[in-house]
Amino acid sequence: MTPALFEHEDEAALARALAAAVAADLAAALRAKGRASFAAPGGTTPAAFLAALAAAPLDWPHVAVLPGDERWVAPEDPRSNEGMIRRAMAAAELRLVPFWREGET
Repeated sequence: MTPALFEHEDEAALARALAAAVAADLAAALRAKGRASFAAPGGTTPAAFLAALAAAPLDWPHVAVLPGDERWVAPEDPRSNEGMIRRAMAAAELRLVPFWREGET
C-alpha cells in the first residue's frame, strides 16, 4: 500500500480536514455500536484540530474522549493536556475520561 500525500493551504485547512476525517470515523462507530472512543493528542499543536472536531455534529455524550498522554498536573494548570482538550473542545458536550487525580503520583 502506497501512502497518500495530502497537501493543505495552511494549518487551519489541515485542522479542518483532519477533523472531518476523524468525525467521519467517529460517526461510523456511533452508527455501528452506539458509542465511540477517541484518544486526543496532547501539547499545543492539536488545539485547532480539536476545536474543529468539537464543531462536528456528533452524538458527543456517546463519545469517550481520553487524553493520549498527560502531565501529572491539575486540569487548571496551563501545562495540562486535559485542560487544553477541554478548552479546545468546549463546543462539544464532552465526555472526557481524565488520567489525573489529586494526590501523589
